Amino acid sequence: MKHTILFLIIMVLNAGCLCQKKEINYPPYPQNVTGWKYHKENGVGVLGYFILKKGESTNNGKVEITVVEIIPAEACADLGTARAKNRVTLEFIRMSDNKSLCVGTYIEDGGGNTCDEVSEEFWINGIGVRGINIKDQWVHFMLGGAEK
Repeated sequence: MKHTILFLIIMVLNAGCLCQKKEINYPPYPQNVTGWKYHKENGVGVLGYFILKKGESTNNGKVEITVVEIIPAEACADLGTARAKNRVTLEFIRMSDNKSLCVGTYIEDGGGNTCDEVSEEFWINGIGVRGINIKDQWVHFMLGGAEK
């Protein structure tokens, strides 16, 4: 009986270790970082490529983008869900009045749209997260949009 109880306690304490181990990918530091430089790629407007660490920001004099948080993938998350990938939370701030327009979380090797206010006012309509290095705490992303 003692051994059974001890076995059950060990199993409960190690339950978190039953998740499938995922290979941790630390992407290399990118070389194609243009900053705020508009160009087209395959007919799509790109406002620039950026690398920022947590707490760092970039701006074009009108809008500032700050890395609020870098979130590692969850070991036990179901494959195919956002929680199974590294994510970054970005904040968009209008510089003229220092107003936070929105905060969004974007997945690695994916991305998403910006909030309506950022899209309408600054013509930034998408974020593409190229890579997140959890170990070194940086994110490589591109901004999609139109030249205003």
